[in-house]
This record gives sequence, C-alpha cells and structure tokens, in this order.
Amino acid sequence: MRTHLTRLRAAIALLLVGSGLLFAIGSTIERHQHHAEHPATAAHAPGENGQGGESGGNQLNESNSGVATIAAILIGLHLAVTGLAEALYPRQSTVNSGAVAEPRV
Repeated sequence: MRTHLTRLRAAIALLLVGSGLLFAIGSTIERHQHHAEHPATAAHAPGENGQGGESGGNQLNESNSGVATIAAILIGLHLAVTGLAEALYPRQSTVNSGAVAEPRV
C-alpha cells in the first residue's frame, strides 16, 4: 500500500513538472508570435476598408493553433492532477468535518 502512495505522489509531481514545462513552452511560442506580427497588420484599424472586425468564431486562426493545442493538453494535465490528488487525499466525512484530510496509509 505504501508503494501505491509513493507512485501516486510521484505521478502528481511528474504531471505538475510537465505542465509547468509545457506552460513555459506555450508562453514562449505565444510571445514569439506576438513579436513576429507585421506592424502593418497590427496597426490596421478594423472597419477602415468598410469591413467590420473579426467575428468570435474567427479569433482562433492557424497561427494560434499550436498555443490552443498546448492549452488543451494543459487542461487535461490539470484534470489528471486533480484526480490523482483526490485519490491520494480523499474527502473527510461530515461526522469528522473539523479534521484535516490525511493521506491514505
């Protein structure tokens, strides 16, 4: 049973470190894309040529698909961490509501 707890803790740690690294990669990609924008397109005001701004469905374009994929993976990693933490630290019953949750032993 103790080995099972050690494996759960190791899995949580690995998922957290992996999600941190993936977040750093995604933010670097996003920052690089922001700086690589053409000044002419960034300064172009919407409606200048008679057309309105982009609609809500068009905000996620091809240049942001990599960042969106990383964000989706991060959501999955955070859900996995939450599930493993729930397995490691179960909720206390309402009878003993004042006690702090302890890891399963």
